[in-house]
Formats: sequence, structure tokens, C-alpha cells
Amino acid sequence: MVLTEKQKALQQSIRKTVQKIIVPRAEDIDRSNQFPEDVVKALTKEGYMKTRVPKEYGGLDWGTLEFNLLIEEISRASGSMAMIWCTSAQSATMEKLFGTEAQKKKYLTWLANDAIANYAASSEPSGGTDMGGIQTTAVRKGDYYILSGDKYFLEPATHADFFHVFAKTEPEKRSRGISCFIVEKNFPGVSIGKVADPIGLRGAGLAEILLRDAKVPAENLLGPYNAGVRIARAGLDDASAIGGLPLGMAQSALELALDYAVSRKAFDQTIASFQAVNFMLVDMATKVEASRSMIYRASGIRDAGQNDVRFFVMSSTFANMVAYEVSQSALDIFGGHGVLDNWHPVTRVWRDAHTNYGAGGTTNLRRLVISRNMFTELSPSSPLSPFSAAIRG
Repeated sequence: MVLTEKQKALQQSIRKTVQKIIVPRAEDIDRSNQFPEDVVKALTKEGYMKTRVPKEYGGLDWGTLEFNLLIEEISRASGSMAMIWCTSAQSATMEKLFGTEAQKKKYLTWLANDAIANYAASSEPSGGTDMGGIQTTAVRKGDYYILSGDKYFLEPATHADFFHVFAKTEPEKRSRGISCFIVEKNFPGVSIGKVADPIGLRGAGLAEILLRDAKVPAENLLGPYNAGVRIARAGLDDASAIGGLPLGMAQSALELALDYAVSRKAFDQTIASFQAVNFMLVDMATKVEASRSMIYRASGIRDAGQNDVRFFVMSSTFANMVAYEVSQSALDIFGGHGVLDNWHPVTRVWRDAHTNYGAGGTTNLRRLVISRNMFTELSPSSPLSPFSAAIRG
């Protein structure tokens, strides 16, 4: 897929903004593991947080391709910042797909201004993939639901204004008894638990949410009662077309390796002139371009109104694999210079790529989703569901 002149201009504009705002702060964000409020505010002023919000609620209503261009450029500079943007700006999808008009007016308008949100609070200390195993409960009491439980692996939990929390409204029904709620950070009973100290994507606000008899208004039920799994599926389907984060990481790793290979000398010549290193770089570049082609194609399919879950998950899974492999190859090319400094850019992108590898579901779960969609397409009468038994419960 070839970018239009307008899209190329947008990409260049984003790149200049990222170079000015994020690049000077990237290392400090990684070292400190502190949420970069100043950077988030600066990017929000550029309008980037409202890119997925419809225009009628004050947003820019960017398509999937434009949003992927944004995430790719942010990720080239900082995987942490790209994660914040993926989970927050993309969270508008939840209200767009399932929100009432009152919910859209409140929360989409809030996102279009300065709100930070969490996309999906489903993972818990006991597990994440098995939604039927969720322990968090929601009990109706008058005009409120009382939520109790812990949520884990959430960005940007430390600074999010609201979350999309999945809880069991009828526990005996397992996955068929889960509902989704819009939970604001200031609701009674909501607090932030332990802040994680991860090896990568540091500073993205990864933390627990503690729900201790949290009082959530009944009108904050998102979508139909007991439709939580369907809502989670739809959200993940849409998010799977967003592969700009691992793509940006892979591109960054490739650029770092190329720059080093043409400047580092051994035996009176640059290491780029050695065939072994040369071939590594060629393979890395090929993988990155293949990943970009898949992501841009997935974006085009989504923007055309089609829901090709199989290809969406293929593209995002492949992008994660490429980021993982290319960052490893980059570290290999740097040799000792890469591993002696934990905060070196090539080490940071390696840590970020490895941390992001299982985000949104393990690779094997993604393969299972792809395979089940493939069987359904090839044989409509196949008993295989498009989704895994683990998710189905």
C-alpha cells in the first residue's frame, strides 16, 4: 500500500513533533519509570489524544492507517509513549461501538479534551487470557453496581481518568456472566495498587487497580448486561489492526544497527562491510518492510469497513515477532557495546520489544484465533469457533 501525499505530509509532521517533544525525554522516561506528564500534555496539545474520537464529539476521527502512522512514529522514539497512546487514544473505540449517547457525549468529549483512559481492564493477578476465570464481581444495589476485585497489567493505570473494567455480574455463568463498566478513578472504592517496575515499556504507568466495594453508577454499564466477552472481542478485533507500536520498535532497532555498523570499525574496515553483518541487516530490513506492508494493508481493510479478524491478528502477531527478532539482531550487532549500558537506546528497544511481545494476548493464543478464523472461512460448517475455547469459557 502506497501512502498518499497527504498521508506522507502527516507522517513528516508527526515525525518533527516527536523529535522535538519525545526524543529528548526518552532516556529519562526509561530510567526513572515515571509517567511523563509533561510529554503527554505536550502531545495532547497537538491533538494526538483525540485522533480516534468522532468529530461530533470534538475529535479528529483519524482512520486506522493515520493512527498507525502516529503510533509508529511515537514508537520509534519511545515504546512507552506509544503504549500510552495505544491504550488511551484507542480506548475511544469502546464508547464508539457500545456506548449510549450519554456515555459518548461524556467520555468521548472528555477524551477529545485532556482525559487519559485505559482500554480494557480484564487481566487479574490470577490470569488474563481466561476471561471465564475473572474473580472481580459486580453486584447491583439500587442505582449502583458494587465492584470488588483487583485488576493487573494495566497502562496507563497510574494516571488514567477512567477505565473499562470487566467484572462478573452472574459468576455462575462464567464467561457468559461478565459485563463491562466505565469506572472513573475518583469513584468511591477505586484506588491504584502496586506500580510495576518492568524491564521494558517503563514509564507507561503500569499498575494494579484495586476495587474495594467500588460504587459505580448503573448508567456506567457499557453495552448490554452480561455482554462483556462480546465487548472485549470487538475491542480486541479493532485493536489488532493497530500494529504501529511493534513496527516503530523494529524500525528503531534497524536504524540503530545500521548507524552502528557503518561507523564501527574492525580489521581496518566497518563491520557493515563484513558479509555476515551485511546479511543480518538485509534480513532485518526485509522483515521490517514485510511487517509494514501487512500493517498498512490491515489498516486499509479496516478503513474500508471490513472486519477481517484473521488478517488483523496475522499482521499484529507478525509485527510483534519482527520487533522481537530485529531488536535481538540489533543487540547482536552492537555486541558488548549494547549490553554494557542498560539504558543504551538499542538495549531499551530490545527490552521494550520483549515486554510488548505478549501484550494483548500470547502469541499462541493469537495463532489459535487465526487458525479458527481460517477454518471458518474455508469450511463454514466447521464446528470450530472464530475464538478460542479459553476465551469462550
